[in-house]
Amino acid sequence: MATTELYNLEQTFTAIWNNGTGREIMEQPVTAIWNNDTSPEIKLMEDYLEYKISWKIFQVYVPICTFFGICGNTMSFLVLMFSNLRHTSTCIYMATISCLDTVILSVVLCYHVNRYPGVNVFHSWTCSVITFLFYFSIHFDTLLLLAMTAERYIVVRFPLKAASITRKKTLMIIAGIGTFSLALNLHIFFTRGMNEVDGRSFCGYTGEMEKYFVTKVYPWIDSTIYCFIPMSSLFILNILIISNIRKAGKIQKKMVANGNGVSTGRGNGENKGQKQVTLMLVLVSVAFLLLAGPIAILIITQRYLWIPKTPYDRALNWLAHSFTDNLMYTNHAINFVLYLVSGQRFRGEVKRVFCGRGRKYTASSSTQRPTDQSFVTETSSQLSQSNVPVSIPLE
Repeated sequence: MATTELYNLEQTFTAIWNNGTGREIMEQPVTAIWNNDTSPEIKLMEDYLEYKISWKIFQVYVPICTFFGICGNTMSFLVLMFSNLRHTSTCIYMATISCLDTVILSVVLCYHVNRYPGVNVFHSWTCSVITFLFYFSIHFDTLLLLAMTAERYIVVRFPLKAASITRKKTLMIIAGIGTFSLALNLHIFFTRGMNEVDGRSFCGYTGEMEKYFVTKVYPWIDSTIYCFIPMSSLFILNILIISNIRKAGKIQKKMVANGNGVSTGRGNGENKGQKQVTLMLVLVSVAFLLLAGPIAILIITQRYLWIPKTPYDRALNWLAHSFTDNLMYTNHAINFVLYLVSGQRFRGEVKRVFCGRGRKYTASSSTQRPTDQSFVTETSSQLSQSNVPVSIPLE
C-alpha cells in the first residue's frame, strides 16, 4: 500500500519514477526546470513551501504517533494476553494485530530517522530486511482484521456453529495468513538493494526489471491486498453483522414480552454486550476506511494519472504524502483507544491488569467461547421458528 510512501521515506532525496527516461530524479541542482510562477530562479524541491510544510509535519507527527502507538499497542497486548480475555479467539486476533502494529510503527520510525543528516539506517542487508518487515506486517495485519470480522459474522449469523471455532482453528488461520503474507513479499529480498548515485547511497532496486516490477506492478498488488479487498469486504460484513444483531434483538424483545424467551436480565446483558461489539466493529472499520483509504487513491493516482516530474510537482507530492502517510500510520496506532472507547469489558480488564482493581471476569463470561451453550441452544431453537438468526455474546 505504501510503495511510493516508503520510497519517499527511505531516502534523504526523492526518487520518483520518471516515465520518460526511466531514471531516478535526484534532489540536486536541475537545469531547465522553472517554477510555475515563472520565476527566473531555478529551484530545488526543498526550496518550495509545500516541501517545507510536509517536512515539518513529518518531523512533528511521526515521533508522536509512533511513540503513543507503540505504547498503546503494547498495553493492548498485555491486557489481551494477561487477562481472562485471552480465552477468546477474537482476542487472539487482536493480540496478534497489536504486535504487527508495533512492528509497522517501529519500521516507520526507522524510515523517519533515516531522513536526518548523518543517519544511515540502510545498509546492504538492512535495506531488504526493513522493507520486507514493513510490507509483510501491513498485509498480515489487514488480512487478520478481515478474518476476525468474518469470524464474528459467522458467530452472529450462525450461533450454533460458534463452538466449532476453537483456539486451534484460530491459530491455524493466523498461521495461514502469515504464510501467505510471507510468500507475497519474499520478492523484496531479490528486488530491493542498495544503489549509489553521485556518491549517495539509498535503498533502491537490484536492476531495471526489478525496478519496473516494484514501481509499476507491485503497487497494484499492494493496494489490492492492503486496501481494496479489505475495504469492500469489511464494509459488507459489518453491514450484515449490524443487520443480524438488530433483527435478533427485536425478536428477543418480543419473546421476552410474551414470556416465551430468555429472562429480561440475561437478555439485557446480551444486548448490551452485542451493542459494544457492534460499536467496536463500526469504529475499527470506519477508522480503517478513513485512514487507509487516501493512501490507496494517491498511490494509483500518481502512478498513472499524475506523475511528479518537476521539483514543484515533487514538492506537492511530498505534501500530499505528509497527510496520507500519517493517516495510514495513525490507523496502526489508535486501536488501543478504539478498544477503550467501545469495550466496557476491555476497560475493566485494563484497570485490573494495570491498576489491580476492577471487575474480574471469569472464563464463563468470555466472548464467543466459553459460552453458556444451553442458553444459546435454547434461544436459537426459539428464534429459529421465526427464521431469524440470533447472536451470542461477543463482548
